[in-house]
Amino acid sequence: VMSMLGLRVLKPFLQDTLQLGPLGITMLGMMLVKPLVISRVLFQVGAKVLVGWFAHFVALTAYTLGHFLLKPFRRCSDSYTFHRLLDALEYGSGNDYKYHASKPVSRAEAAAATGAAMGSEPTGWLNGTAGVRQGASVAEASSRVNWAT
Repeated sequence: VMSMLGLRVLKPFLQDTLQLGPLGITMLGMMLVKPLVISRVLFQVGAKVLVGWFAHFVALTAYTLGHFLLKPFRRCSDSYTFHRLLDALEYGSGNDYKYHASKPVSRAEAAAATGAAMGSEPTGWLNGTAGVRQGASVAEASSRVNWAT
């Protein structure tokens, strides 16, 4: 269902950012497309876990609603506490994530980027093997790597 709804719904979920809109649309879509899934989920996880999860869903709804209603008043107040409340509502509702549609990439650009990435030799600072030549044996590499850091 998420793949049918597109990247606007799928991307936040893949980046571990739950938002009320995409999650609610996905759940509604699952109920419409495969209504028997709910009974399977209930059977597999149990009613107690599902009720506990629903409490989290209600909290996500409250945070989203609170953020939506109070965000316009951010400029009206200089209160540090009020601004931290708005920050908590923003992060708790997942609204700190902003979707940015990616620019389409041509095959030539993708090939050039892939070729450049594959042809470059990795630096030792990134992989912890500074000074080790490619194709070195494990013993040779082990003797050249500083294991103390």
